[in-house]
Amino acid sequence: MDPEEVRIEPHIVKDVLQDGDVFLLCSDGLTDMVDNLTISQILSQMDTPEQGAQALLKAALDGGNVPVSVYDSLIDAVHESLPSMRKYLELRRRALKLDKIDVFDLYVPIVEDVDYPIAFEDAKDLVKKATLPLGEEYQKLLDRAFAERWVDVYENDGKQSGAFSCGVFGVHPYVLMNYAGTLGDAFTLAHELGHSMHSWFSDTTQDYVNHDYRIMVAEVASTVNEVLLTKYLLKTETDEKRRAYILNHFLESFRTTLYRQTLFAEFERNAHDLYAAGQPLTASALNKVYHDLEATYYDGIGIDADIDPEWSYIPHFYRAFYVFPPRAARCRCPCSPRPPAPSGSAPDRPRRRRGTPRP
Repeated sequence: MDPEEVRIEPHIVKDVLQDGDVFLLCSDGLTDMVDNLTISQILSQMDTPEQGAQALLKAALDGGNVPVSVYDSLIDAVHESLPSMRKYLELRRRALKLDKIDVFDLYVPIVEDVDYPIAFEDAKDLVKKATLPLGEEYQKLLDRAFAERWVDVYENDGKQSGAFSCGVFGVHPYVLMNYAGTLGDAFTLAHELGHSMHSWFSDTTQDYVNHDYRIMVAEVASTVNEVLLTKYLLKTETDEKRRAYILNHFLESFRTTLYRQTLFAEFERNAHDLYAAGQPLTASALNKVYHDLEATYYDGIGIDADIDPEWSYIPHFYRAFYVFPPRAARCRCPCSPRPPAPSGSAPDRPRRRRGTPRP
């Protein structure tokens, strides 16, 4: 296409402001979680921008019945566990045989790459065996999902990248994947089917008004499936290199899902604190916030200035407080799941959100 033929039409909205009006600049993420009328009512009752910012934070979390104190408690709890992160960083340094590592070395595998091809049919079998503790009903539902082709499996021209599960009330969930035959793809299948089973049980247990579960619990079922698959592989795999590969996969999953995403949650809170204090939210100010958090969470390694603007291309920050609830849920998942409820009982099944792209 000839660039000279492309016309970009700006979206211009004109309005007349009067004394006492409040102009709110926010991401679409806030309006996804708090409706416009509620935002207007909150701001009209606030005396200062600082009060408004705190009230909007509370409103964004209230949809899942989550008090702001839980947000703060997650960050405090992860800070208390940072000595474990430092031990892991030292393990990485020794495994990489370096005198010192920097932040970019976190993306380097600490075990040798192994030949671990897993065809989709084998991945289906792995997921079924790993989730046996969840009971017969769960197994039958997995069989149905595979037989009825709920999963769009392979890459294709024009297909969206990544993977997600999308629940459809009254029908069944659909899973999008781009399966390429790797161990990571098998874990992704287990993860997304966890979302799908969560959606199915919620849809078939609740009426339409109440079927949609909150983001606070959205990652529990999917993460439990990943843990079950990890436990199954470690129980059955005898090759030492593959076992090391599986352990490394689990450790990195924990680092990125809990620690890194809690860092994101703290970054978002600190950015709001800057605004509440009347400081301009410039790129350099946000770069410093991000740099300082990287230095706190990854204490003892080199934090290059090139990492500072990483916050700007992380899509989670453009959805208000999105990163916090799934991380709080992640804290509950690494332990062994409880046995499934006896047949005929009615366990509480939380509601699900449509479409759950992996972070």
